[in-house]
Amino acid sequence: MIGDPAAEEVFALADLRLESLESLLQPEASAWTGLFGPLPPLLVGFGNPTVDVISVIDDLGSHLLEFGLSPGTEATGLQDSQKVALVELAMKNPSAKVAGGACMNTLRVASWWGLRGAFIGAIGRDMEGLIIQEALVDAGVVPLLKQVEKNTGICGVLVDSKNRDRTLSMVRGAAAELDPKWLEKSSVSCLVNEASMVYITSFVLTSQPRIAAAEALAKSALRNSTSRTRLCLNLSSAGLLRRVKDSLLQLLPECSFLFGNCGELRAFAALMGWTAIAATASESDLDQLELIKRLAAMLKPGGMAVITAGAEPTMVATGDGYAQCFPVPLVP
Repeated sequence: MIGDPAAEEVFALADLRLESLESLLQPEASAWTGLFGPLPPLLVGFGNPTVDVISVIDDLGSHLLEFGLSPGTEATGLQDSQKVALVELAMKNPSAKVAGGACMNTLRVASWWGLRGAFIGAIGRDMEGLIIQEALVDAGVVPLLKQVEKNTGICGVLVDSKNRDRTLSMVRGAAAELDPKWLEKSSVSCLVNEASMVYITSFVLTSQPRIAAAEALAKSALRNSTSRTRLCLNLSSAGLLRRVKDSLLQLLPECSFLFGNCGELRAFAALMGWTAIAATASESDLDQLELIKRLAAMLKPGGMAVITAGAEPTMVATGDGYAQCFPVPLVP
């Protein structure tokens, strides 16, 4: 970003906010507490920072036939070259470019609700990286972003012009380069050590060195007994779970909160061999509750699993066998 005044200003502002936040972690923080009360909880997230390139396309289905997709699906199982082709299709006529990525969006919403937030990820030295940087700073989230010599990750969002169904294709780019060494930087480690919760999405568990970084982040946070940090995971995508199963099984026993949707719940159940229940779970609320109870039993003692189902009731279960459905209020 050297030579780009706008970019340099954004990064300088980010550094200033980070230094200000770091200063609160020193003994002088007691002065802050005395004047303003205790600081809000700090949520530190690790995910894939991406820019969503949104393109509205007529007769989207015909464009997707050669990829074996239909409007409303994800390109998770496609080859990398096919994912790139779909992203290039979105780039031909973009209607918008916005900062995205599930984890980053979670941090931004948490900040809007009054929590402190810090986001760990990797971006390129390009305009898309600047979009991500600015979005985090604007939301009040500390950007703990490693810059690498690759293009920033892009998610092509192909929208059917008639029914508005979306097809997503992700090219990770720079996001795949986050490694454990980045977590050793003082600007990163001081916030991890102070975090109330560390939030990791399964999207970062698909390849090295991000897998090692996620495992190191979890260990670093959990061994810091003074902060009572909680580990939170998200299943993220049903089509992804087969690839990340081993890493998830390693992290789940230390996880206090696990999030997902009913499709991801059924996919995980099938991978775990809970086939008799998983086969009917889509038709029976009781069977879905049995699945979520089994899932919650895999978490840290006292852990909680939360499974959403769109407009249908959200299911919550704890490891002691408790499970309950909570109705979702209708949006006017």
